[in-house]
Amino acid sequence: MNNDRRQFLKNVGGMATALAASQGLAGTAGAQEVLVGGAGQASSGQATRQCLLELDGFLCGWLWFVEGGSATASVLEDSPGPDGAVNKRLGAVTQDDLILYCGADLSRRFYDWLEQFANRQAQRRSGAIIYLDAQRREVSRLVFTEALPVEVGFPALDAMVRETAVLMVRLAPQATRFTAEGAGRPFNVSERSAVDWLGCRFRVDVDGLSQAAGQALCVEPILLRYRPSLEAGPGPLSPAGAAARFDVSNLAVALPTASAPVFQAWFEESTRKNAKPSTVEKNARVDYLAADSSTVLFSLLLERLGLFTLETVFYDTGERSIPLTLARLYCENARLEHRLANP
Repeated sequence: MNNDRRQFLKNVGGMATALAASQGLAGTAGAQEVLVGGAGQASSGQATRQCLLELDGFLCGWLWFVEGGSATASVLEDSPGPDGAVNKRLGAVTQDDLILYCGADLSRRFYDWLEQFANRQAQRRSGAIIYLDAQRREVSRLVFTEALPVEVGFPALDAMVRETAVLMVRLAPQATRFTAEGAGRPFNVSERSAVDWLGCRFRVDVDGLSQAAGQALCVEPILLRYRPSLEAGPGPLSPAGAAARFDVSNLAVALPTASAPVFQAWFEESTRKNAKPSTVEKNARVDYLAADSSTVLFSLLLERLGLFTLETVFYDTGERSIPLTLARLYCENARLEHRLANP
């Protein structure tokens, strides 16, 4: 990716750092970099496309890589003993979240779960991350129990860059454990194409502004997440209870300057004295498309958006710098729909 273009995406979208081919993605993805969902930085510490997701006993398919999932016991110190050495012991165990990075080629069972998450209907599920060697034999697995999705991050989008898109899913399991009991077990799992989902294939629509929104060139990563409520005290996050609230990140869309007037009119209408949010807020839709530019893989239905700023940014194509209008909108709610039919 052109360095200036990468900088644009970072400035506009907060895109996670792209992973270069030298970190293992080129051989399987057919692309030198990936666009990663969510705003945090991705790590390539785990073997790329050599780990499988199992959910409720069903094999769901390949993951790009995995982070977290460790259980850690605190170390407590007591008063020194007769020899002057500090006595130590283990205290409470904390459970790290499990972060999955995946494409659009897992089974429908997994994406149904994410759709339920966005609709606040997800149930706890158990499963495993299965790590394989180069011969597709099991090396070990990380077993997780009673996990709930707590974040789903959709990647930055750029109409001018052909790169593989990656979804980020954060799970909060009640417990995890590593086991090598199945070491050596062979897996005959086909390698579905990982390039069917590209970050340059997308469509944006905003109520009443369809023509202008349809000209969008870039979209910031969008994060759906549970976070503790303002009233909640310390304790574990519980999306099913009162200690958490559902939050949607801002939508930031870069448009040609010719589309700016209709957005400017919306901003002026929204900020006029005595304007009521219910009369000026709009709904929007972001479709994430397959490589054929017509098949919809995912749709984010964004509800009650308010335009709070317009700014001019510059996009460097490598040949010239293009001025664009960046529209930033708050979003109160979101729903997720997928069109993935893998069994």
